[in-house]
Amino acid sequence: SGVVMHGSTIAAGATVDLHSNEDPPRLVATRQADAQGRFRFSRVLPGIYRLSAAAVVRNVRRRGDQEVTVPEGDQPLGELRLMVE
Repeated sequence: SGVVMHGSTIAAGATVDLHSNEDPPRLVATRQADAQGRFRFSRVLPGIYRLSAAAVVRNVRRRGDQEVTVPEGDQPLGELRLMVE
């Protein structure tokens, strides 16, 4: 889970994609961030993934991505801050 931001501005309604780390990457799931920019993916298998986000902030289309490692077991990942520029 996490929040999509542009600087200190919340990216409400951002589209967030979760991609595998394969070559070529495979789209695993897509979520729409809520009005507070929050998103959540459930039941993701352990491994390395790439999160990518697209949002319109201040009338400009913005994108960002970040690599994420989902740990083995039931260890919480903590809340991510995914930045769009």
